Amino acid sequence: MAEQRASSPVERAAEAKRARDLEAEVGALVGGHGALVGASWAPTRVGDLVWVTCEASGDQPRWTETYEVVASTEPGPGEQCELRLVEHTAPSQELAGWFGGPPEFWGEDAITTAWMEAGADRLAVVRDGAVVFQGRHALAGPERSEPRVANAVGADGVFGAAVVVERHLTPAEMDGLMGRVIERGAEIRREWEGK
Repeated sequence: MAEQRASSPVERAAEAKRARDLEAEVGALVGGHGALVGASWAPTRVGDLVWVTCEASGDQPRWTETYEVVASTEPGPGEQCELRLVEHTAPSQELAGWFGGPPEFWGEDAITTAWMEAGADRLAVVRDGAVVFQGRHALAGPERSEPRVANAVGADGVFGAAVVVERHLTPAEMDGLMGRVIERGAEIRREWEGK
């Protein structure tokens, strides 16, 4: 079965609106908000990190944004938190930072706009160094593409150094990974036995 692409409550509501299904439209928004406020780790707290993963599209590679939950500087009653963009790997500056700032409604969780517009599937939340939430299409950390030197053992058993670029996987990408690894191992074995 093919993996469904990630969608957000706002995207599902827009699809229902196009289909002229008011019940599904309202249900998508109310259900999305209810899932956030009912989450065991919610609300976010000052110091939490929020990673937003944007899937590859067309000629744009997958990219991530890292936000920190900070105390808001906006005036108002009570304590309010907001998201501050820390870093991003977006192909252009114009694409990054859309979820930064205070939530659209006073008193809402700092992550509400990202949750509703990007969708839970694309988000990961880290608290005190531990991942407390990871959506199916979200990386558990910022994507890095800098090459590094690592120790490696070649197919011939020789130990040495290799230049590697790490590839982080989302939970959705992990599905079926073991099967692909076993299949590739069998291919390599057949190649070696044929020599």
